[in-house]
Amino acid sequence: MYKKEGAKCLKEKKRGRKLGEKRQLTPAQEKEIRNILIDKMPDQRKLSFMLWTRAAVRQLIQEKYNIAITLRNMSEYLKRWG
Repeated sequence: MYKKEGAKCLKEKKRGRKLGEKRQLTPAQEKEIRNILIDKMPDQRKLSFMLWTRAAVRQLIQEKYNIAITLRNMSEYLKRWG
């Protein structure tokens, strides 16, 4: 095929995962957690933290959805959320 068509047959393909693929939280869960982070303080949610840290958000998700997220993945979620 390459001999006949040359470089035209070589197309660049996108690599990696699609946007939002293989995430632990659904978009609805992410939105709900973000709203909690904006509206409430950790002590209002009966957590033993004064500010929202990675560990505090991780514990909130664990208690609310029973989903265990690593600190590394928690960092990625927080970075994505701004």
